[in-house]
Amino acid sequence: MSTATVLWNIMRDVSNKPKVTLWATIARDKGTMGLLSRPVFLTVEIANAGKQAVAIKEIASVRKKGATGRIWNNPMTLPRRLEPTDSIVEEITDFTFITPETTHLHATDSTGKHWFLPKKRLRELIREAKELNLIEKED
Repeated sequence: MSTATVLWNIMRDVSNKPKVTLWATIARDKGTMGLLSRPVFLTVEIANAGKQAVAIKEIASVRKKGATGRIWNNPMTLPRRLEPTDSIVEEITDFTFITPETTHLHATDSTGKHWFLPKKRLRELIREAKELNLIEKED
């Protein structure tokens, strides 16, 4: 009986930790109509999928060696504490944040842990941005 109790406590402690998920997409502003061009922007959704609150400090991109990464300047809602099941969405119109040299896109919490956008989604985002001529294509 005591072995089961110890195992239960270990399992509970291991599963009771913060978990953050990221999702990013390219979107158009729905507010403008008619002949005016609609602004295009990059949106990043940060969601707390864990059972504990987590404080998100920043969003950053990491590039290949020799290139400098970028920190999301002037975030609208960061830093912010996310309770379990909470989420926030950040938007930016500056597409120099992602380039063909970008290898990672991540959010950083108050403990310094990085939560990454899945690499497959990052590759899809870069491909989409190239198709829309938002970033330069590689030669």
